[in-house]
Amino acid sequence: MSEIQKINKILKDITNKKSRFNPKKNLFRQGLDSLDVTTFLLALEEKFSLKFKNDAYDKLTTINDIVNYIKKKSKKR
Repeated sequence: MSEIQKINKILKDITNKKSRFNPKKNLFRQGLDSLDVTTFLLALEEKFSLKFKNDAYDKLTTINDIVNYIKKKSKKR
């Protein structure tokens, strides 16, 4: 399972939405609100054992942004 698929599954589980999320499209434009996104990012922190920087929350607007951030953080370990 690719990183995008893993993240998409977590997002579906958190939001209880059946549809597949477009990794290139802004999460807010896909029907998520700020609480959904915050809960999603907290779940990712737990799943991938990482901590998003405060300024990252504003910059991580797509699934692709999040995957790239996680890959970058994973390389630093």
